[in-house]
Amino acid sequence: MDPTNIVAFLGPAGTYTHQATLERFENVKSDVMFEACGSIKETFERVKNGKAGQYGLLPWENSIQGQVTDTYEALRDEAFGKTVFIGGEYTFGVDHCLLVKKGTTLGEVKRVLSHEQALGQCKHWLKEHVPNAELLKVASTAGAAKMINSREEAAICSKICAELYEGLEVIAQGIQDEDNNKTRFMVVMTNEEDVLKIGPSKGVDGLRGLIRLVIDSEGSLMTKLGLLLEITRDAQILRIDRPLFSRPTPIPSPSPPTMFLLLFSALPSVFAQAPPPHPPISSVAVNVTNTAGVPPPTFSVSLVSQNPTAIPLSQVVFNQTALPTGTLPTTFPPGSIPTGIPNAPPIPDAGLLNPLDYPPLDHPAPTNTSQVQEWIAELSDFVFPDIPPTNPGGCATNLEAAADTNRCWWTCGHCTRSTDVVTCPDHDTWGSSFDDGPSPYTPNLTAYLNEQNIKTTFFEVGSRVISRPTISQYQHMIGHQIACHTWAHWPMTTLTNEQVIAELGWSKKIIKDTLGLTPIYWRPPYGDVDDRIRAIAAAMNLTTIIWTSGVPGNGVNYDTGDFELPGDILSASAVLNNFSNILRSSETLQTGFIVLEHDLFQTTVELATGYILPEGIASNLTIKPIINCLGMPLANAYIETNDNETNPLPTAVGTMTLQKVTPTASGQAGGTADSGNSGVGASSDGVVTIRLWTTIVASVTIAGTAFLLK
Repeated sequence: MDPTNIVAFLGPAGTYTHQATLERFENVKSDVMFEACGSIKETFERVKNGKAGQYGLLPWENSIQGQVTDTYEALRDEAFGKTVFIGGEYTFGVDHCLLVKKGTTLGEVKRVLSHEQALGQCKHWLKEHVPNAELLKVASTAGAAKMINSREEAAICSKICAELYEGLEVIAQGIQDEDNNKTRFMVVMTNEEDVLKIGPSKGVDGLRGLIRLVIDSEGSLMTKLGLLLEITRDAQILRIDRPLFSRPTPIPSPSPPTMFLLLFSALPSVFAQAPPPHPPISSVAVNVTNTAGVPPPTFSVSLVSQNPTAIPLSQVVFNQTALPTGTLPTTFPPGSIPTGIPNAPPIPDAGLLNPLDYPPLDHPAPTNTSQVQEWIAELSDFVFPDIPPTNPGGCATNLEAAADTNRCWWTCGHCTRSTDVVTCPDHDTWGSSFDDGPSPYTPNLTAYLNEQNIKTTFFEVGSRVISRPTISQYQHMIGHQIACHTWAHWPMTTLTNEQVIAELGWSKKIIKDTLGLTPIYWRPPYGDVDDRIRAIAAAMNLTTIIWTSGVPGNGVNYDTGDFELPGDILSASAVLNNFSNILRSSETLQTGFIVLEHDLFQTTVELATGYILPEGIASNLTIKPIINCLGMPLANAYIETNDNETNPLPTAVGTMTLQKVTPTASGQAGGTADSGNSGVGASSDGVVTIRLWTTIVASVTIAGTAFLLK
């Protein structure tokens, strides 16, 4: 072993980063000394300050958690691109193992130790194979292995812990519930040439490069971008990242803004052609009204309980006399922080929201605005299912589409995918939800929920959030879940891809601007979703929630039908009859269920508070927001507070992984490994060299350059 050849990694020994390092440097492990470091910064500094033959493995991005900002912070160092270079990349899939004392059987295990994220990622396996074991949280997965003292204890950790800690063995491997947890690492080194000849990983046939773009006062951004396009004319810009660095940034910042551009070589520019013009939006009716003048049928319904203050059912009719709307018991001042979400940001000042900054109300948003074009550009590397928009009018006007089972169109057949949320795991649990608010009648509903100490999920329409932001803030502050219900409540399958992006984008934005948090759950209006819409939503970090329907062996649609009451399509007794059928059929389910109700109208709120909710309470159901009925805390309903380990953001529709553009020209990218062994350099005299990890594709001199290339 040559002690001058050091491979630094983020420790401690036995972690998954340690295992990834051993795998990547497998062919030269006898020639190096592996060194665990306490942080990513320390790992980079160890390489930077070392001599020839210094290497490091830095985590770059995770399939669940996204960018590793500490690594991007390290890339801001002036040494990067001058004395420290990229030597390739390596993708590592987390493979959880259960380690025990040698000779231990699963039946002997009474306690399982690990980091809380690993425990959460294996919860279903643990429930099936060691259902009576106590789950104990410890500081790290490697530390859990070190703490095994008896045959009653097991640890979830990497398989190399069995080699590092005497007396342990792997009793089960690959016990994680999801197999999509992967981390991409970059290899960094002090030589432009690979002195160890670590070699490329298998399966790679492409060249990649990373440019650091520093925007300072030496010239305009457009000028610098023009120079950049000239430099990269023979490469494709795959992605532009502007990481949110972990350290606080003073205003004004002493450091200029920094962006990173990921490149492929030898590919035509993806910006060569302008996008096609957007087709016009078709006119669609928002709701249905009874025009025949014949009253809807009534039903005799036997109820266990009702609210003693409820309006008589015979008076809950479509043309009911308007009653006073409720008022909020309080409004929360800007800066208030919800107590039920750890690390939640303070709520913004709702008084500063200007409707003129948002699209017209209750109509699909234009797609030619700079904001929507930005969202479209962010999704430009995704390939969505080639499913054409449907015609307005549903199944009757789309016979061919309705018969096409491959598109999984919920509207015609209640088709769902495994990635759709349609039930709660636990029997007798009601995932409560209300759509289409906030409305003037929402405070009446929240008042009753407060009385009963019940929380629910509100799927809110963006057009109504901007109209009544203080109601949304109140719901959020007292512990209800807020989720997206699009901007204008339009049938989503009738829209183009660009229009869908605009609908979801504005819905997310207005909720973020109102609450300070971005939802990661949404419900399609009318349940109108197919695989194209699911894929676009997933690419925008939105998981689709419908309501219980299409369950094998249970043909009941768990829609109360209350939305049809204001249009005189259904009577109030018919709605309650629907709910009675829901309760009866729920007894045959192996799971809990999710029910659709609305807080948009006076009549729907009166039915909910006077009859439906009291009946559910009297039936001894556990009523929860959908996020809680899924066994997760309220924090997991939002991007900023979500635990990405236990609740990974969507990466697939059913079993179909989201597709991205795959280059096919020579120099195409590999997916899961190194793309070479050289770095990207920049000399101090202003000569900029773009080096795509195996070859130089351009060399340009820029006076006063702000480009530092690695």
